[in-house]
Amino acid sequence: MKDDLLMLNLFPEVPTNTYSSRNEIIFVIDRSGEEACMGKKIESARATLLLFLKSLPLGCLFNIVSFGSSFSVLFKK
Repeated sequence: MKDDLLMLNLFPEVPTNTYSSRNEIIFVIDRSGEEACMGKKIESARATLLLFLKSLPLGCLFNIVSFGSSFSVLFKK
């Protein structure tokens, strides 16, 4: 008895770079809140921001804007 066998592999075309490295990302940090919880919230925001910054592609522009009782921008331009 002879069995027929067919094996077929289909691979979709996946772009390797789905976005331009010339993107600009602005991170907004809310510094307002109760004093008792503020330290933990800021430390959590800092850790998350570091993770995002380390994952940005080369050449990507970014800025950090924070607000609370005052407004602050990391890079003026």
